[in-house]
Amino acid sequence: MKFMRITFIYLIVWTMVIGTLRAQEITPEMVTDRPDQTESAAIVPAKSLQIETGFEFEKTNRKQYTIKNTTFHSTLLRYGLSKRFELRLENSYVSSSFSRKNELELIAVDKGLGPLSPGFKLLLSKPGADSPAIALLASATLPGIGHMAFRPSKVAPAFRFNISMPFGEALSLATNVGAEWDGLINTPTYIYTFAVGYSATPKLGLFAESYGFIHDLFPADHRLDGGVTFSVKPNVQLDAMAGVGLSAHSPTWLVGTGISVRIPQ
Repeated sequence: MKFMRITFIYLIVWTMVIGTLRAQEITPEMVTDRPDQTESAAIVPAKSLQIETGFEFEKTNRKQYTIKNTTFHSTLLRYGLSKRFELRLENSYVSSSFSRKNELELIAVDKGLGPLSPGFKLLLSKPGADSPAIALLASATLPGIGHMAFRPSKVAPAFRFNISMPFGEALSLATNVGAEWDGLINTPTYIYTFAVGYSATPKLGLFAESYGFIHDLFPADHRLDGGVTFSVKPNVQLDAMAGVGLSAHSPTWLVGTGISVRIPQ
C-alpha cells in the first residue's frame, strides 16, 4: 500500500508538471544525465529546473541464487544557478530481493526509500573546435535518511570528472573517471565510463557504453549497455536502455526507461 500511495502521488505531480509545461515558453533543446551511466559535461541553463526520472531493473543469476534489484522513481533534480554551476538532488524507491534457485520462498526482501544524495556540477572547460568540455561532478549520500538496508552509516562522498567531445554534428564521445565511497569502509570504488552517442535524427539519439566499478577489496564489475533517447519537445525527452554484465561479479542483465523534463525559466 505504501508503494501504491507513492506511485499515486508521483503521477499527480507529473500531471501537474506536464500541464505547466504546455503553458510555458519552450526552451532550447536539453542534455540529460540519463539513461546511461556516463554523466554529461553540460550544465542546466540558469534558473531552469530539470527533472530526470525513471525505472530500472537488474537481475543477477548464479548457480545457487538469484538477486533482483528494482529502482522505482529514480529521480534526479537539477537546478542551474549560472552558466557554469548547477545544484543536484537525487533519490529513489528501491526493492531488492534474494532467493535460492528451485525454491519458491524468498530468503530476503527489502523495500523502501533510498538515501538522499545532494550534489553539484561545475563546468571547468567549455568545448572548443579541438578541445573537450570538462566538468566536475560531486555528491554526498547522507546517512539517517531512507530505508536501513539502502542508506550508509556515514556520509558517502563521490566525485567524477565528466569529459565530452563532439565530432561533427551527429557523433559525440564522452567519458567519466572518478570514485565513490559506500559509507561503510574507507576504501573507495573507482568508476570509469566510455560512451559513444549518435544523433540519427534531430529527435532520435542512439548510444553505446561500457562502464565499470573497480575496488581493491572486491572483484571488478564491468558492464556494457546501449539505448535510445527521443525528444518529444525541446524540453521533454523519453529514454530506454538495456545492458549486460561482462564479469562474474556483474548483474546478468539490466533494463531501464524514463522521462526527463525541463521547466523553462
